[in-house]
Parts: sequence; structure tokens; C-alpha cells
Amino acid sequence: PKDNIDRAVKKGAGELDGEAALAELTYEGFGPGGVAMLIDVVTDNKNRSVGDVKMIAHKNGGTIGGPGSVQWQFDRRGVVRVSVDEAAAHLPDQEGIELALIEAGAIDIVWDENGLEVVSTIENLKKVMAALGNFRMTPHESGLEWIARERVDVDEATADALVELVDALEEHDDVRAVYTNVA
Repeated sequence: PKDNIDRAVKKGAGELDGEAALAELTYEGFGPGGVAMLIDVVTDNKNRSVGDVKMIAHKNGGTIGGPGSVQWQFDRRGVVRVSVDEAAAHLPDQEGIELALIEAGAIDIVWDENGLEVVSTIENLKKVMAALGNFRMTPHESGLEWIARERVDVDEATADALVELVDALEEHDDVRAVYTNVA
């Protein structure tokens, strides 16, 4: 009926009840070689998203598992990243920065060619951000992420297939992030 079509168009355009209702979902699955994956999705249509994610996974050598099949291998953590240039400017203060971050609740601190990455519990994320602010360091990225408890090594063929799967998933409009347990 015409009313159903009009209502669907208005809902999709965000004109019905202010905006379309969005849901945050996490799908669990396995990639090539049994690699554990968590796929964060933000969608206005759960049925479409689950079908699309399953289809993409299947076409690229992966599978979607049931709730609890993979998530136990990951912890939800606060992650803050500082750009290479910003981190390099503060290298002389590296020891002092690390001590302040540890006092603020940092679990892991990594200085590398990508810059500075600090991992903390969810509860300590704001404290870590404040500690960086005390050194006038501005993060270029921060938020909550799934961090694998244990990392696995994969061969080159499996790594290539996994990259294809992750790229295909990330191209989908509803997929916000894909996390794996690959080292």
C-alpha cells in the first residue's frame, strides 16, 4: 500500500519521529585460518546488516558465529593514539610521560613508527587523556576498542585472505570497525 511506502521513505530519510533509530551491534565470527573476529556495526536495520555481514564473510572465506563464540577472547579497552609528529616532539620527555600514564591507569604504552598508543581500562580512559593533556599532547584518535587477549601468528596466504575479508567488511556502510586476534 501507498501508506507503507511513504512511511518507509520518511523513515529512511529520517523524517519520521525525528530520526531513524540506530542500533549498535557486535557480530562474532571467524576469518580464514580460524582467526577470531569481532565486527562492530551501527545500523537502522538489523536484519539487513546481519544478512550483509554473513554474505560478505561467506564470500571471503569467513563465517559468522553465535553470541559468545569469540567475544571471550577480547577485552573492551580504552585506546588513545597520538600522531607520529606529536609523539616525536615529546620523545625527550618519554620517561616522564610513561610514568604519568602508568599513574593514570595505562595498561600498555607503545612508542613506534606510528606514534604513541596507550591502552587503558574503560574507567581510566579519561585519566589517561588528562595525563596526555598535562604534557600538551593532543590525541588524534581515542575511544573504546576490542583488544585480543592473546595474539596468533598466521602464514602469508592466510594474512592476505584476512586482509581481503576485513577490507570487504569495512567497505559496508554499516560496519564501523573490525577487530581480529592476529599479531
